[in-house]
Amino acid sequence: MKEYSRLFFILAVFVSTYIIFTLQLIHVSPTKKPIIKEEGNKTKVKPNEIAIVMVNELDGNDRYKQAMDTLKCYSAHYGYSFNIINLNSFPKDTINCVYKDFMFRRHCLLSNFAQKYEKRFKYILFLDGDMGVVNPLHRIEEYLPEGEEEIIFYDRTFNYEIMAGSYIFKNSLYSRNILNFFADYEYKMPTISNGRDNVALQGVFVDLIGNTKYPDEYRRCMGIYKKYKNYEYNMIFVSCMRNILEKLSEVPKEMGYQYFDGGRIKVLKKMYKKRWARDSWLSHWRFCKDDFVLHAWKAEELAKNPAFFIPTFEFNENLCKSSKFLDAWTYNKSAKVSCEEIKKDVNEWVVGAYNTHLKDLNSSRYLPI
Repeated sequence: MKEYSRLFFILAVFVSTYIIFTLQLIHVSPTKKPIIKEEGNKTKVKPNEIAIVMVNELDGNDRYKQAMDTLKCYSAHYGYSFNIINLNSFPKDTINCVYKDFMFRRHCLLSNFAQKYEKRFKYILFLDGDMGVVNPLHRIEEYLPEGEEEIIFYDRTFNYEIMAGSYIFKNSLYSRNILNFFADYEYKMPTISNGRDNVALQGVFVDLIGNTKYPDEYRRCMGIYKKYKNYEYNMIFVSCMRNILEKLSEVPKEMGYQYFDGGRIKVLKKMYKKRWARDSWLSHWRFCKDDFVLHAWKAEELAKNPAFFIPTFEFNENLCKSSKFLDAWTYNKSAKVSCEEIKKDVNEWVVGAYNTHLKDLNSSRYLPI
């Protein structure tokens, strides 16, 4: 009998230890989602159900020609729909987009475009006019929302803003409503602020998902926003709001992204592997195989920085649709480097942004409002 009791005791200890260890691995808390290993995107969609959309203020802009040509070629090869919309090309669908600042109006225009083509396009990749494809071997399908995700944003690298100039969304009423809410934030923005939609987006997020959960911090952040004096005040407001968002995130801090509203809104962190774009100047206009889209691709920047391509990039529909389409991307050999070199360059900006964020966050607690 004593032997059975001893064996039972050992078994009980083993089972208890196993349960505790398993629960720790799952890392579940009442307000956090469990850590789930991502195995790649399993979203089922045809290429012609994906739209790449730019929203420009004018009909044409030579400043962005090379960036746009890369997107035309990329879309032609894979069968995506590439669309450039503006007030002239989309006049009948702008009646509700009454905003002074085009940077806010564009999100309303995009929402209207998405609604107009909701039967045709299941997913939309929105890009700033100065964004282009540097590595066409990546497919948009790698970056699409999965499961309950509706809309995906990413953090800017050199500061603590969420990027307003590019996001990917499921063409649903939920996503379109977020874009309209974003556009409407123009009416809440201080009249003297010049931060435009990039700065406002932090307030948009907090207003959408939790401005009543941390009321004292929220009032202080908005007080700083309304007292705008310069760029530094904008960044203090951004850090103030990002601190609230960190508390509202539904996944542990160590994850490479943040989830909000039951996982329907996702924000990718600075070094997360599924980011689709970054600023070109972070790495001195060099790139590696992990890069897909680069930002700040303007004619004046191309003129004063090392060229990506030799001699240049020209859209050729026949070539782009052929099996030799990669010949369109004839790189300057010095522009393509190892990903270790790129990560080193980018990480310096990440560290600098974090240190500045801590300073700005500290300032947000003491500034008079």
